[in-house]
Amino acid sequence: MKLIHIILTLSIIISCNLYAHSQESIRGIVHSIESEERLSGAEITNLSSAKKTESDKDGKFTISASMNDLLEIKSIGYQTDTVFIYHFDGVYRVYMLKDDATIQLDEVIVSRLTDSRLSAEIAKAKREGKFADASVNQGGVRFSPSRIFGKDAKNARKNLAILEVEQNSRIIDRRFNDKLILSLLPLNKSDLALFMERYRPNIEEIENASDEDLRVYILDSYQKFKNDN
Repeated sequence: MKLIHIILTLSIIISCNLYAHSQESIRGIVHSIESEERLSGAEITNLSSAKKTESDKDGKFTISASMNDLLEIKSIGYQTDTVFIYHFDGVYRVYMLKDDATIQLDEVIVSRLTDSRLSAEIAKAKREGKFADASVNQGGVRFSPSRIFGKDAKNARKNLAILEVEQNSRIIDRRFNDKLILSLLPLNKSDLALFMERYRPNIEEIENASDEDLRVYILDSYQKFKNDN
């Protein structure tokens, strides 16, 4: 029994040490999405570890996190948002949306949205851009001309197109990235940029590719890249 107790104790200690070593410090800045004003006193919580911190007078914060952790960001007068940790390079910039605020979307604003806010805006645009209703009472589908040709519906469908392009781009960037490519290929900085632009996969290819498929694709593309250059 003593031996089992010792083994269990050692296992717990080793697991805790591994978890601690896997964590890194995440640096970020909290902004208002409308004005880019930096927000002090925002509460940042790592939902995986329950660790908390606050942004300083310049909107900056530092918190321990591991890959795939989820940070919750709260600031008085702003909608609560979450940030998914999938890299440790550079500084995370978190843009907060005011409570009940309506923002005019464009490529610049969309690029500032966190993943959770981006998904929420896509769902919103889909709801507002609908041009048909399913009716149980009348049967079949009831089309609404005001929804098809209305200004709000048109804007919603325009926004949806911008939002989905950004979402797809992020999905591609998370897998087809410089870290993976440089682990496989001997490219310098300028060649890396050219390679990534020339052989960037589309969303369908990236979603259907396993990790091994992607590695093979990169290696095959490199052969073509060398022949073309």
